[in-house]
Amino acid sequence: CSAHLSQHPPVVIATSIGKDRSHTATQWILDEFVAANSQLRFAIGITDFSYRELNAAAEASILFNSRSFIAFPGSTFSHLVKRKVLGNGGAFHDVEMASV
Repeated sequence: CSAHLSQHPPVVIATSIGKDRSHTATQWILDEFVAANSQLRFAIGITDFSYRELNAAAEASILFNSRSFIAFPGSTFSHLVKRKVLGNGGAFHDVEMASV
């Protein structure tokens, strides 16, 4: 999903949450984030597994031009985006996952 602030560049959130039925357990996180930021505009899309690679390529083409990137640890997709963002002079932020 993406949100745009009038004085700032767009903020893009690329997540598997809400894209298909296999990612519904954490849907509440995205729903609460959207509700807490009602002043922003969101475009939330879904995916089709038959076009998974095409969806990833579309997201990557947007994220490659990011100035800053926060990613899910251990993700090959995130690692690829991190390398491209850093190569373009952008910043990468590591996230530590709490163990449950």
